Amino acid sequence: MYERKGKEIVKANLQEVISDLQKAYADEWLAHYQYWLTAQWIRGMDADTVKQILIKQSADELLHAKDLQTE
Repeated sequence: MYERKGKEIVKANLQEVISDLQKAYADEWLAHYQYWLTAQWIRGMDADTVKQILIKQSADELLHAKDLQTE
């Protein structure tokens, strides 16, 4: 019952919506990993300051991915 009503409300191709959500999930994980990896790699003046910013951004991206995750 709810699935049918949901399809009526959305009026979109369900497979397209699922594909877009999967891409968004992958993008969030990739962003998380890239920020985290850069934080591990960074060296030089102010590296500690920048590293903390990158780690925070990495954590934010991971939260975005978890928001898109299915139960």
